[in-house]
Amino acid sequence: MQMAREEFLAMEQDNRLVSVEMLTLAVQELQVERVRRMEAEARLDAQKNKVRYADAVMKSRDSISVGELAGMLKQSGVETGRDRLFAWLREHGYLQSRESVHNLPTQRSLELGVLELREQAVNAKGTVKACRSSRVTRKGVDYFMDVFSREKATINAMEDAKRKAQNKRKAERRKIRKAEQKAAQEALQAAVQASSDEALQAAFYQAFPKALDKTSENQGA
Repeated sequence: MQMAREEFLAMEQDNRLVSVEMLTLAVQELQVERVRRMEAEARLDAQKNKVRYADAVMKSRDSISVGELAGMLKQSGVETGRDRLFAWLREHGYLQSRESVHNLPTQRSLELGVLELREQAVNAKGTVKACRSSRVTRKGVDYFMDVFSREKATINAMEDAKRKAQNKRKAERRKIRKAEQKAAQEALQAAVQASSDEALQAAFYQAFPKALDKTSENQGA
């Protein structure tokens, strides 16, 4: 009899814990939704800033430096810098890696029209030298902004899928726990009904009124 009473008290405590857990999860989901809205608003602001910045940089110019493109990408929310962008362009075949032509456009980027080769005379200590550098064309600015935008969207989609999978696992765990608690409650109910302790029975049905309704339906049938 004492064991049945202890099981009843433990069951009541578990129900309280489940209620607190469900409330906590609901609050967390609301917080996630709020963060998503804030992120969406921030992306909108970033897009507006990007357009303004790009217009200012490209005004009356046919091309910009790789460093300036890095600044535009950063304005749009891409975490990069001049050196990192140079490395990315080399890794993806837009710039050459060989020492003699280091960071100069590849044939591919020239054919795409996204980069151009700029040559200019530089006076260094009385000696005039030809200096070659890579420049990003107007078409290249739109091209690379689009490429990085799609990469960012892919990363966001992967993170969103990960969050959904985590939420699904949590829901499945809650479902399993609920089923286990239901089975435990039914077992406890059977033990309480088999006992002659009226006070214990009254306490049980007060804590689990639905169990009493179900019992009455079964008896009526």
